[in-house]
Amino acid sequence: MKRAVTVLFIALFGFTALFSGCSGGKEPEMKEYDLTEITYENSLYEKGAAAKDVVLTVPGKKVATGEEITASTKIASAKSLEKGKEAVYFVVDWGDGTWSYIGPGLHNSETQSLLSQAHTYKKAGEYSVSAAAFAMQTETAFAWSAPKTVTVEGADVSYDGLIKTLRPISSPAYSKEFSAENITDSKSTYFKSEASSDVYDAQYAGYLFDQTYTLDKLEIKIPTAAEVFPSNIAVEYTIDKGATWHSLPKYYYLYDYSVGRFSPIMRFPNPKGATLCLSLNGITADGIRIISKLVSLNLNDLDKEKTLCVEEMRVYGSLRTLLYTSLGSEYDAALNNMQAIFGTAKTEPVVSGSIRGENTNKSPFRTGTAMIASTEWLEWSGLKFNFTDYGAARSEYFEQLKNVRVDVDGWSSDAGYVWATNDSPEHLNLGNHYSLNPIFIIAARNYLLMGNEAGEFDDGGNYTDFLDLKNRQNQTMRYRLEKAMSYMLNTLDGKNGIMTVFDPEHDGTVNGYSTNYWDTHRSFGYKSAYENALFYASLLAYADIAEYEGNASAAAEYRERAALTKTMYNTLFWDASKGRYISSVNVDGRKLDFGVTFVNFYAAAYGVADTAKAKLVYEWLDGKRIVEGDTSQGADIYGRFKYAARANTLDVSSTGAPYFWYDHGGALPCTPGTFGGYGNQMQNGGTIFYISHYDLIGRLNNTGADDAFARFGVIVDEFKKDELRRNSYTEHGEYVEGVIGEFPESGLVPYTFINGFLGINAVAKGLRIKPALPSAMEYAGISQYFFGNREYSIKAVKGLSAPKVEKYGDVYFVQVPAEKSYIITLDNRLIEEA
Repeated sequence: MKRAVTVLFIALFGFTALFSGCSGGKEPEMKEYDLTEITYENSLYEKGAAAKDVVLTVPGKKVATGEEITASTKIASAKSLEKGKEAVYFVVDWGDGTWSYIGPGLHNSETQSLLSQAHTYKKAGEYSVSAAAFAMQTETAFAWSAPKTVTVEGADVSYDGLIKTLRPISSPAYSKEFSAENITDSKSTYFKSEASSDVYDAQYAGYLFDQTYTLDKLEIKIPTAAEVFPSNIAVEYTIDKGATWHSLPKYYYLYDYSVGRFSPIMRFPNPKGATLCLSLNGITADGIRIISKLVSLNLNDLDKEKTLCVEEMRVYGSLRTLLYTSLGSEYDAALNNMQAIFGTAKTEPVVSGSIRGENTNKSPFRTGTAMIASTEWLEWSGLKFNFTDYGAARSEYFEQLKNVRVDVDGWSSDAGYVWATNDSPEHLNLGNHYSLNPIFIIAARNYLLMGNEAGEFDDGGNYTDFLDLKNRQNQTMRYRLEKAMSYMLNTLDGKNGIMTVFDPEHDGTVNGYSTNYWDTHRSFGYKSAYENALFYASLLAYADIAEYEGNASAAAEYRERAALTKTMYNTLFWDASKGRYISSVNVDGRKLDFGVTFVNFYAAAYGVADTAKAKLVYEWLDGKRIVEGDTSQGADIYGRFKYAARANTLDVSSTGAPYFWYDHGGALPCTPGTFGGYGNQMQNGGTIFYISHYDLIGRLNNTGADDAFARFGVIVDEFKKDELRRNSYTEHGEYVEGVIGEFPESGLVPYTFINGFLGINAVAKGLRIKPALPSAMEYAGISQYFFGNREYSIKAVKGLSAPKVEKYGDVYFVQVPAEKSYIITLDNRLIEEA
């Protein structure tokens, strides 16, 4: 079926139009090889006596050939490592001649990682599966577990998508006899690298491909003749024919930002005949390799030549990429990898916890993250996953949304305040966040209008509509939405246009707590520009829900309320002398302005800013206009981080003490040269990556596609360098910037391509497709988008005379003229908007 769908894509869209194509001419050595599948054989590695160090869980029932199964591994709690030396990884021997491994994990008295690995058996049989774990900061090895049996039934299967047109590449070979060509020949011959002269010599073998592929699986057979095997290995990929290589963080554990702070020694066991079978999780690349990062440190290998030996290598993938443009393979690959790393985060390890993000990866293992199950992230997580087929993430998100709670706020008699989690009204014990009410309404609107599994069946087969779903407190979704909106309109006085936080602990003074995500900024309180941009958006979201329900009068009422809020927002929060929106007006009537870029981005992106004011904002941010007195001016606003503007352009400490800054009991002062001093902390002159999403959408709404695309191009160029796996340190510590780790909202930036440039967004009438392609782009598309429980492939093409819709299997292929706007209705009609 996959192969047939791929053929249809080519027929409908044109080969280079749909897929990431060739970058440059054919390499002389590039050719189609007559590759066959690797013949697996069991390892000669001596495991020693089995022990109970590693707890291995495998399916207890029979499984079918071709069925993906998982094995979970953890270290027995009695075997804890010393805190600070607890990094581990796990190896699984699947019993069919293949091994896999995954990391990093942690194991100490407080944290015990449970890591899972996937596998697919090709042949029926009974397989003895075992696992081991290896510490990376000590010489501790946790003995191989006693084998557990997996019974497999069914006919033989093969993996789809074997890539055959390629060029073998390697570091210098030991001799001609051991050239990289040997990894293609399905014989017992093998590549053997030149002996290392240094423990860090880069010994590698791999392939460059003829085109860019979405990669699924990598197989690397290590010959039985391999006398040594590197201690540290990495799987690296390239999107520019080998000019730049990036490592996959599940398979190598010294990330660039941790060099000098963390020194893992994997002491990888020599597979000796086994085939490493590794999931690539949809990374996009035109080349891949295995590389030695540190030669064997085994005492038994001291007198041996340190070489890397590879008998065979096979790579499986597809020419179909999720996102594609007319700009070519390297650009498209970067775009897709940004989505894979920060969007779905399928390529990223989960050190502890789950994809819910209850425990996000901390240094030295910060990576991309799927989600955080807190209401503060509710809108963002929905944008990331509502359109995807990522079942596990969508299921987690649905449960989170379904169980949002409204209840008391601790200071008023109104029980319509939206709690941070189902168990707590406060965000990180720092008080209430009044951004949560509008965020909940916006998120519910987005989920409902997408029409994907917008309800739930119980065990008896009875169906409950989305708005009738109940949380653990037995509150229906409809009830919670009504209470959340009423709370903002009445208790917070939003009915008069501006939502005002009367909570005395959040009054916008130097003694108040922040009312939103940016929790060190005490200025956010009372009348906050941040909350009111969200309030405006929630009024429109509530109107959309009413329209979806067929209540035209309610929809009109809330759009009128939104219009009032827009008028008052632009009166109260606009500073005409500086040409930007201020942070807030506090309970004392003081107008506070720290040049907060993300507030201005929110205003422009959510549409509460009018176009004339938004253009003035971008003139300031782009350095065309200087605001006198700001700490950061001109090119410096974007120049420090490039992928995003500084969070604020005026030092929080500029007001003098006492400061509008929560210093965490003195641990995070905001004065110059300190941990929270300007430029040293992400909330004071630093940045958080996700704000670029709102920056870009604001530009698309107000200054045009070319301006937005120029800014997006800077981000893509920065991503190509190091995939934005950045975590700057100062002498005081980290948190200068927020990109990886507990920042799943970074995934909003690649999502901008979908909802911004492609212009695909759910509205009350259906799925709107209103492209905003820049001048440099002739077409762009997304090959898989779920709406109304149907799968679509959507492409916008400049100059197309009329839309085209074709169906193959269960997929609808839609092409639209890029200059027009269309709606796909929930009953699957394509309608042009006037």
